[in-house]
Formats: sequence, structure tokens, C-alpha cells
Amino acid sequence: MPFTCALTAGVALASALGAAVAAAAETLDCSEACTAELVMWLFMCRSRTEPSTKDGCGHSWHAYLASLPPAPDPASWPEAQRAELHGTTVGGAVDEALRHVVHCQGVVAQLATEVLELASIGEEDLLWARGTLLSRQFPAHLAAVRGSAGPDGRAAGCLLPLLDFLNHGADRKSVV
Repeated sequence: MPFTCALTAGVALASALGAAVAAAAETLDCSEACTAELVMWLFMCRSRTEPSTKDGCGHSWHAYLASLPPAPDPASWPEAQRAELHGTTVGGAVDEALRHVVHCQGVVAQLATEVLELASIGEEDLLWARGTLLSRQFPAHLAAVRGSAGPDGRAAGCLLPLLDFLNHGADRKSVV
């Protein structure tokens, strides 16, 4: 599969948004908190809402990301449903995931002082990107080329839309 068909942290970091986020993280001295995973989430959130245009502007990943359903993991469930998990191992993992997303939202708010496009990305958006990446990602070693590590030096998994669409039953209608 051609590398251009993979959505990686390297793609996110090489984008105008990724470069601005990396520069802001350095300026604000928060590079450690600005992981490859977080940059990937931010890129996914922006690309999902920014359609591609005929003149090549916009995000080439928009059609794929906009076609994806709401986040599938329990961290994205409404509070009433999450409450049923309290006291279980899954409930503890969900609580930890939510704390992590709240922490990331704080990092995004800090970065948004330098990168204005981030101001519109909220906790719900981050939960969607997190859940989507967790449920659909392929291993990071498949993307370990072309600088897929974030400002913190760690790589994130990658999204492979073609394989993602092939991973669904023939009786399901996929629209891109």
C-alpha cells in the first residue's frame, strides 16, 4: 500500500497545523505533553471539519474522517451510561481515559494561544479522535517512517482507510 494512503502522525506533523502545533509546543515549553498521539488527534479533528476543495485547499483526509461514526469507546458514552461502569475495571480505565483527555484539553487550550485553529477543538472532539484512533489504528511500526514521532519523540499508530473499509461486512453500506 502506498505511504500516501496512510494517515500517520508524520502526515499530521508535516501539515501546516502540525508544524504550527510543534512550534507552539516548543515556544510554550510543553513539548513533552504534545505527543504524536495528541498531534494526530488534533489533525483528525480539524480534517474532519475542513472539507477538501477543488483548488486543493482544505484537508485531503476530510472525506474519510467525516464518514466515520461517533467514537465507539466507553469514554465517549453519556455520563448515565458511564455510571453503570463505576466500580469495574472498565470503569477505572474509562475514568483514567477521561482524566487523560481533560489533561490533553488543557494542553490544547495552552497551544490555542499560539495556534488559533485549535480554539474550536473541545473535549468531545478529542474523545472522538481518541476513540476513533484507538479502534481503527494499525501498529505504529507500520508508520515508523517519515518522522512519525511527535515532539515528545514517541510514535502514534496509523490509520489505513482502505484496510479500514475492507474490515466491514459486505452487508454494510460504506459511503465515502
